[in-house]
Amino acid sequence: MFVTAPSGAMVKLSTGESCITPCELEVDRSDDLNFTISKSGYKKLSQTVYSSLDGGSLASNTIGNLILLPGVADIIDARYGANYSHKPNPFVSTLLLQGSEGSYDIPTGFIAANRVWWDRDQEKTRWIKQQHQILLSDGITPNDDLSSPYWSRMLAAVAEFDLIRAEREEKAEKNRDTSIVEALSFGRTQANPNDFAVIIGNSEYQHPDIVDVKPAHKDLEAFKKYASQGLGIPDENIIEVEDASGAQMLSLFGSETDHKGSLYNRLYAQPQPGRLYVYYSGHGVPSLDTKEGYLVPVDADPEVFNLASYPLRRLYANVSQLPATERNVIIEACFSGSSSAGPLINKASPVVISLEENEVPLNIYAATATSAGEVASWDDGNGNSIFTKHYLLGASGKADANGDNRVTRQELSAYVSAKVRSDARKLHGRSQNPVFR
Repeated sequence: MFVTAPSGAMVKLSTGESCITPCELEVDRSDDLNFTISKSGYKKLSQTVYSSLDGGSLASNTIGNLILLPGVADIIDARYGANYSHKPNPFVSTLLLQGSEGSYDIPTGFIAANRVWWDRDQEKTRWIKQQHQILLSDGITPNDDLSSPYWSRMLAAVAEFDLIRAEREEKAEKNRDTSIVEALSFGRTQANPNDFAVIIGNSEYQHPDIVDVKPAHKDLEAFKKYASQGLGIPDENIIEVEDASGAQMLSLFGSETDHKGSLYNRLYAQPQPGRLYVYYSGHGVPSLDTKEGYLVPVDADPEVFNLASYPLRRLYANVSQLPATERNVIIEACFSGSSSAGPLINKASPVVISLEENEVPLNIYAATATSAGEVASWDDGNGNSIFTKHYLLGASGKADANGDNRVTRQELSAYVSAKVRSDARKLHGRSQNPVFR
């Protein structure tokens, strides 16, 4: 819509359409709109109204009315279904008499004052040009008076853009993919058709009061690559469970009185026993009553964690009875009542307890991400938990201290412990000490 004072001005679009103000023209909402407004006795107005995202953009790289460079609008609109429109709309302007000193254009003094970025930073320049259009429609006349409302509003627009860009870049930094999956590389490993792995990544918790474990799915993906390429476990012998429920964990590992769950049945059906790896990434929770840790399924009720979760003690006990030549349990969880995202339960303080010692049977190699009372830290992006990250990088060869192309358990535990302690302190300012038993 175009509105002028006085009315009766001719609006002509660069595409050829025209109308007499006040009037409306139908245009593509994702295209910038070039037009002129003319009326006898008044200065011709030539402007561009820019297409921009409506508030609440669905695209992660935009905020509010942040306008995009040509061509980007159509791509994001098609991909995300974001809504675009022209701003300002309606375009309102008071026409300037012929011979008057006023101008419709951005003052040359403002452009000169911002020459360091003007036109060099296209996104910022487009944004400021759009704000200029909005000021015209608000009846604020451009001028070179530094104390005028025009200058104060335009300088405020520059500051607003800088803030929006800083917030956008901070968000992008937090959400950047820092997963090690692509970087993981393992040498040729001889496949063993009797080896087995169970990999669980509990990330998206169903109860609104339980915070999600953001890296758990990528932890699962990374550990699966290790199982397949680093350990040589056949794909058909890898059980992966994304967001395991309590029923799934019970079915897999068995109950308090019966260890013969579906995992036992799979292993028992093997022609001969092989190595077993059990990996879990997700929440752990402490019990105030029994002083033991629980693995938290995604459908757990925080009011009855002890009933809805799977005891770590039971996992060790049942795994110790499975037919295997070697049993490995790797736990990417903590039992402090907290997480890298804050308290395990929203709006609740974490409860730190000391778990009972000597809970790992002698026939299990166990590795846990933390010591008692510590928080299992995540990396500083959108990647993996730092314990899993360094465990897998170490196993891929980085832990080979003596250069014999073989990573021993002692080398792995030393490497992982040092790296995790360093990252937890550097990234989050806290202690984290993995435990290997």
